[in-house]
Amino acid sequence: MLRIAVPNKGSLSGAASAMLHEAGYQQRKESKELVLVDPENEVEFFYLRPRPSRAAGHVR
Repeated sequence: MLRIAVPNKGSLSGAASAMLHEAGYQQRKESKELVLVDPENEVEFFYLRPRPSRAAGHVR
């Protein structure tokens, strides 16, 4: 089974969900779901919060 990390929040979240929906993958029903298994396509999605990139000038 293929495992894919998807942004849970932020500017990329909506675009990623739309792209996966257009590709025919199952979508989560509630935004609080953090793991979704799509057995038909043999894919497991993990919805994660994106971490700031150090290259973008963010410092932790």
